[in-house]
Amino acid sequence: GPTSRLTPATRTPLARMYKETPMASFQNNGKLKLLIIVGTRPEIIRLAAVINKCRKYFDVVFDNLAYCSAYVNNVLSNIICGKYIQLSSIASYAVRVPNIKEGHFDPYRLPVEICDTSVGYGRGKRQAEAIAYQHFKEIPVATVRIPYVTKTDRLYYYCKSIVKQQPMNITDVSRGFTFVQDHEIGRFLPWLAAQDFTGPINLASEGMVTIQMILDYIGS
Repeated sequence: GPTSRLTPATRTPLARMYKETPMASFQNNGKLKLLIIVGTRPEIIRLAAVINKCRKYFDVVFDNLAYCSAYVNNVLSNIICGKYIQLSSIASYAVRVPNIKEGHFDPYRLPVEICDTSVGYGRGKRQAEAIAYQHFKEIPVATVRIPYVTKTDRLYYYCKSIVKQQPMNITDVSRGFTFVQDHEIGRFLPWLAAQDFTGPINLASEGMVTIQMILDYIGS
């Protein structure tokens, strides 16, 4: 699983706001300092158009729905910001190997294609990263590659199948996964925004869990 981990030192109010608010902003002395982007893509495009008309400057922009290069292009072409943080995914790695490092996928060298979500999730995420770094070099960019989030259907699938004694198609029970909790993502993002770091980074909780470990735990 991903190997690079940065640990935020403290909780911040922004983590809670990020989790609960579709689109929100912080103000400092009457000036809008931070834009949090979490919402449907049509909402984001309309928001970008308003921002472009007003020519507002934002210290940080979080993009939670960067599913393809066309989406990212729509946002970054219409805003002015000091930093852009994109929520990416370990799906950006076309080949999964043990101890995946950021260098296993280089978004600075991938030929950019303006594509929509029809190209598939993994390819779309790779293109979303690539266009941010290559077409908007004037903006400091960080892409956070997130693994499996614990509050998703993946763990529920194993639980449901075992409890209901339903067959599962598993080819390798020794395969390892890295996970992260949703509140950990909410804590990490504002912490990252305050750092000088740019570039791709893997985010995960400590340790790795195999499918066999999950099955044994549920079965017990």
